Amino acid sequence: MIKEIFSDLFDKLANYFKNLKDTDIKKLESGNYYISLTIRITKKKRSPSNALFLSEEIIEKINTALKNSETREEGYKILKKYLKNKQPLKDYAKANKVFLMNQDTIKEIHKKIIEGIIGARLRSDAIQGNKN
Repeated sequence: MIKEIFSDLFDKLANYFKNLKDTDIKKLESGNYYISLTIRITKKKRSPSNALFLSEEIIEKINTALKNSETREEGYKILKKYLKNKQPLKDYAKANKVFLMNQDTIKEIHKKIIEGIIGARLRSDAIQGNKN
């Protein structure tokens, strides 16, 4: 583990020095400038940004339930049953390509998911029903 950390550090340093401009090298040679190295301990990231905390099985189960729902209200009940917190809701929206903003509340996320999944189908059914 330590070997990988130092190896990564030295690779980054080597890249940094390779990419220095000639003017920067001249400044260093003059003695008026220097390079300092600071090592900081950072918190580990939760996971890659594309990782979902919901299993594909749960996502598929919710999708099936939503596709079988007849009204938006049924959809809200399904979401509240399976997705009680904001992060799973965001993950579910991401898995279904529903655009969210960071400041969206749980209520807004529910609404966007329902409109994106159920609302589109209900509107389509209404349009097709009007055509027949």
